[in-house]
Amino acid sequence: MARSVRSLLPVLLAGFLVLLGSAWLRGALASGVGAQDDEPAHFVTAIMVRDWLLSGAYADPVGYARTYYAHLPKVAIGQWPPVLYGALGLWMVVFGVGTASAVAFVCAVGAALLALVSRAACGLGLPPWGPVALLIALPLVQRLSGMVMTELPLALGCTAAVLAGARLLQRGDLRSSLAFGLWAVVAILTKGNALALAAVPALGVLLTGRFELLRRPAFWLPAVLVLGLCAPWYLFTTGYQASSWDGGATPHWAYTASATPIYLRGLVADLGGMGVALLALAGLLLPTRSAALEPDGAQQELEDTRRAFRAASGAFLVGLLLLLVILPSSPLTRHLCLIAPCWALLAGLGAEALGRRLGGGPLPWLGLAAVAFLAGPFEVVRKDELGATPLLAPLCAEAPDARVLVASDAIGEGLVIGGLAALEGGPRPRRFVLRASRFLITDDWNGRQYTNHYPTLPALQARLDDASVALLALDASMPPERWFEHHRLLRELVEAEGSGWTRVAVGDAVRAGVRHAEALEVWERDGWRSLPAHPIVYEPERAPEQGPALQVRKVAGS
Repeated sequence: MARSVRSLLPVLLAGFLVLLGSAWLRGALASGVGAQDDEPAHFVTAIMVRDWLLSGAYADPVGYARTYYAHLPKVAIGQWPPVLYGALGLWMVVFGVGTASAVAFVCAVGAALLALVSRAACGLGLPPWGPVALLIALPLVQRLSGMVMTELPLALGCTAAVLAGARLLQRGDLRSSLAFGLWAVVAILTKGNALALAAVPALGVLLTGRFELLRRPAFWLPAVLVLGLCAPWYLFTTGYQASSWDGGATPHWAYTASATPIYLRGLVADLGGMGVALLALAGLLLPTRSAALEPDGAQQELEDTRRAFRAASGAFLVGLLLLLVILPSSPLTRHLCLIAPCWALLAGLGAEALGRRLGGGPLPWLGLAAVAFLAGPFEVVRKDELGATPLLAPLCAEAPDARVLVASDAIGEGLVIGGLAALEGGPRPRRFVLRASRFLITDDWNGRQYTNHYPTLPALQARLDDASVALLALDASMPPERWFEHHRLLRELVEAEGSGWTRVAVGDAVRAGVRHAEALEVWERDGWRSLPAHPIVYEPERAPEQGPALQVRKVAGS
């Protein structure tokens, strides 16, 4: 075991350096965390876990999270399970808080995934460089290795589970069953898409014909582990998660009909192009048996290993596609990252199978796939996101007690909250950084059911003064569909004659590499130091008609 781990160290180190170098060249180490709507929430939640670990306030983690949300309202635990946040939070305890540290963590996870694929390729009798090179070159993997997102950690957990599931289908032993169950628990508690792993033993038995496994108690151990360790979390949070699905809270045919072609196209476009897709399908469907009529024991063991892997990876692919097109979440092809490692391994098996049947060996087929890949989906995508944090940081340093309100969309508000959270230092949050979309209005996770609770300028000004808002950051770089009434009212408020607001900073915003000149403005409230600094609290039990869950708790007599 120790020798096996040592043999993977060069792959781990090289993979980490390549992914980290790619992230640096593409600007991900210096960029803000705003490439996706969810990225700032993952970043801030991990910082919260890091601060909680250092705080010593272990008796009431829920209370700590609510207090943290009142200060930095971008915490998303509950919307997503805790594994990513726990792992990244521990990483930040050791390596510090910041974008570069978080991206380095994701690159380390990616390197572990590459090492896992390298080891799996050797076990399948393949040269490891082919699947590893394909996986590391995928634009999907390159983009995600520079983002603080769940996909790469989830791909690591799912791939480890699929490989353990293949051993379970081949051997049916307790060790393989335990490994599959534990990796499935880790993956499912990273993100719910890993529930597709249920298809590995269920459909895998059908594909291999090994129905005798159903009579072994060890075969059912993963179900016991998943139900015992994952079900409580999902029973507690499923309603909260379903409320954020773009397609609604329950499955329906309209979503399935629209999502199915998106994901089928994504299997080709996002996983290496048509050449790689054909090789992967060949690896999935064509056996690679040796030409010998009676293979020896080692050959037979290799064939059994490959057959089990094809069954497990094929079952996972079917399960993942069914999950993605049935549950009406957002149809985003980055979710296919979960199958990418198995796809790369299947492409290697496909090249060998075609080489045996058509002659010439696997290299010509891999070469043709590489040419098609480089001519088609390969691209280098920069990550360049810039919000108002550089404008706010010096102002906040001069006035540590100044309260900040930021008005933008999920990405713009997240860029500011994530940036200022990284500057806090911890372990407990001190500054209040308020989101207009959580302090002035109510809506659901996706901006539906919008209600503006302060529709007049006097009511809006009173709300800001009650919260002792000192600095207001306005972002004009949002796409038109993300502009709402409260954005317009805030602009009218600060620009009104005699409003009591002074513009103190102007700067550019950058979204997806596009610079929006002077789209960011910071306004300061005149005389804000004389306003009473009432506590701001998070009241999640409030009904929407009662106003936002972030409320000002006025002190008696003030």
